[in-house]
Amino acid sequence: MLSYDIVDVFTDRPFAGNQLAVVHGAEGLSTEQCLAIAQEFNYSETTFPAAVEASSYDTRIFTPAREIPFAGHPTLGTAWVLREKGLLASESVVQHCGAGEIGVAFLAHGAVELSAVPRDLVGPVDDALVASILEDKNAEAMLRALAAVGDTLVATRSSNPRALPAERLAALAEPHFARIESVSVPAEARARALELAGEDGAVLVTGSLYLLAELSACA
Repeated sequence: MLSYDIVDVFTDRPFAGNQLAVVHGAEGLSTEQCLAIAQEFNYSETTFPAAVEASSYDTRIFTPAREIPFAGHPTLGTAWVLREKGLLASESVVQHCGAGEIGVAFLAHGAVELSAVPRDLVGPVDDALVASILEDKNAEAMLRALAAVGDTLVATRSSNPRALPAERLAALAEPHFARIESVSVPAEARARALELAGEDGAVLVTGSLYLLAELSACA
């Protein structure tokens, strides 16, 4: 019998954020079986980790419609679950998925940070692709989840060449946040977020949605 965990990502309280199902012991499942399980949960993503070692693991990520190579909140949630179960011992581990090798770091107070290395990607993003992202209901869900953590956002340019420019991300996020600033250089954006954190409490720094790069909460 398969076991699973359900976790809430991008939040500090239950029943908020982005939901994720992490299914264990699924190494022998076919793609069709994984998809059926993802449809049964009906969350935006369900993951199937395998070959878990102290410093690395494999995972497959499914939406209710198909398998996808990578997404941010499933990666963070899966790593956190495996860490909580004592299966990942290293402070820095590697997730092997459809997009390649994704570095994951475990920080203080249970925080998880990832770094995605772009592969075979081109940019900038064309208008049709941007429109499809903005129309995706899951993009709205992510914005609501981020806004639940803090009401101040610093938008920046991701290292991913397909990520949304800071100005376009800020415009998209505007309805969800009380205060938004756009800073093109990621290092400067993080420094600015730390300054704002002294005034406003929790401040979010993000590079884009789904075509994401870095996401960190500065407290």
